[in-house]
Amino acid sequence: MKQSSCWIYSSAGFVTLGFAVAAAAAAGGLTDGYTSLLESIITAQIGMPNTFAADDVPPNAVLAQGYNANSKQVPITAAADLKSSAQDMLAWLDAVYQAMKLQAAGASLTPLQQALANTTNIWIANPENPDKKPTNFAMGLGWQIPTIGSSQVLTKNGVTGKGG
Repeated sequence: MKQSSCWIYSSAGFVTLGFAVAAAAAAGGLTDGYTSLLESIITAQIGMPNTFAADDVPPNAVLAQGYNANSKQVPITAAADLKSSAQDMLAWLDAVYQAMKLQAAGASLTPLQQALANTTNIWIANPENPDKKPTNFAMGLGWQIPTIGSSQVLTKNGVTGKGG
């Protein structure tokens, strides 16, 4: 979806974009694979040793289990373009949170910290559900962002569409 002068991707858009980037890396001759590129730019800096591109998951990797809207397990091979352990997912959230804190304090940010902080910007202030009823959160790049008390909380429930 195009919003003003930028593109906003739903969950499906993130997955499609991720697979496209991984395929472009392979087609461009990146011999070490997309996981190694991801590691050199993002995951090693954040402390995420158990995050892999879908096609690069080692046979014995311990990964977080996905679930669908009916609380049924989703085979890890069927969910998303990146696979992570639960610990790596916590490391990601912590890195995003730390970047948000630094940005709010007016501190100088590294390019990676700035990119992480940017994912929490409000892109859609009042998104609607598919039935046109308003949601109870704002929308960031991949996050639903409700305000609870005086704090903004980042969450992602897997919903796609304008509200997710």
